[in-house]
Amino acid sequence: MNLSFFIAKRLAFTGKKSFSLFITRIAIAAVALSVSVMILGTAITQGYQKDIKDKFIAAWGDVHITQFLPDPNGLMNDDKFVRSDSLLDAIRKTPGVAHVFTYSLQSAILKSPQEMEGIILKGIEDTSNLHYFKSFLKSGKLNLPRDSSGYCRNIALSQSLANKLNVKQEDALLLYMVDKDNFQPRARKVKVTAIFSTGVEDFDQHVILGDQRMIQQFHHEPNHMIQGYEVHLNTVVDAKQSCAALDNLLTAPITLYPIEKRFASIFSWLGMMKTNERIIIIIMMIIAFINMITALLILILERTRMIGVLKTVGMQPSAIRTIFLYNSAFIIVSGVLIGMFVGLGLAYLQYHFHFVPLDESSYFISYVPIYIRPDIIFGIGIGTIFLSLMLMLIPTILVHKLNPSKAVRFQ
Repeated sequence: MNLSFFIAKRLAFTGKKSFSLFITRIAIAAVALSVSVMILGTAITQGYQKDIKDKFIAAWGDVHITQFLPDPNGLMNDDKFVRSDSLLDAIRKTPGVAHVFTYSLQSAILKSPQEMEGIILKGIEDTSNLHYFKSFLKSGKLNLPRDSSGYCRNIALSQSLANKLNVKQEDALLLYMVDKDNFQPRARKVKVTAIFSTGVEDFDQHVILGDQRMIQQFHHEPNHMIQGYEVHLNTVVDAKQSCAALDNLLTAPITLYPIEKRFASIFSWLGMMKTNERIIIIIMMIIAFINMITALLILILERTRMIGVLKTVGMQPSAIRTIFLYNSAFIIVSGVLIGMFVGLGLAYLQYHFHFVPLDESSYFISYVPIYIRPDIIFGIGIGTIFLSLMLMLIPTILVHKLNPSKAVRFQ
């Protein structure tokens, strides 16, 4: 057996009570705490980014294909164009595309017997592609059977809008819309057949779902006039590749806009969370490094006499340094394993039981979300071990500078 490893093992697992043993335990606890905080920080950040992005995609799709927009953040755009069945077929056949359907948007006022609210009516052609939205439904179901007028009067609105208007499922409301060529509002009677809650306040407060043909007939437009195509991608594909393939199908002025461009402020805010994640990891690693360096210096000072004896009997300074590097490795690996167990354990409990709540109106979600990426967890563990061991080379330089005769007499 390697002599340096043997001595390090005896020092680490001797069980003898001493100040160095106490320091060792403190160092293990510090590394474990740092690793567990890093794991929880990344899991929460990744979970938050994923859940919010998934909610926006379920509500608005991954990609919008519309007329050119001077401001992609502006949802209300009066420019419409003719739906192309050939383009629709080409989009459906594009690798990575799960579903595509047309949509139109119309600003309106929704009035109940007691209250009224300004809203945006999102008109869709049918409900066959709304399975993305099913997880948000609180009650009812949105069907679009068309009556003799040529359109369906059913709508779906959010729980927050239902509370404001003091309405419930199956209640009738008046929907006032204004034609851009005629400023006199005209009313349509509609019925609430579904109530949803996405947790995205801007969507819940302002958007209702209804029949696209109601908008088209209100403006006396043919059924093939639309405002855009909403494209949903498969989750396993590379979105950039799919967007590039879709963009090749289009000719000006029809333009492709990823959801990140339509809601640039939200996705910019989510992107900034990555900076917070990196800051947490850097701070926790610095704390772990400082504790490990301090602990190793104390261990070297407490074993000064042992170092003197080993030098006296002819052991090379490099071999003595290796003893303390092995000792550091025991501490670091133990701390990393304990930290990963604690961090992943807490993340598992939060993922399944949601014991830490959030204000959904402020954070878009009612609990702290968790998303574990094995590559990041592996990187945290291996990175902490490797960087810590590299830094442990610095305090072991002290071994070279100890004079054997003085070290043996050290008290």
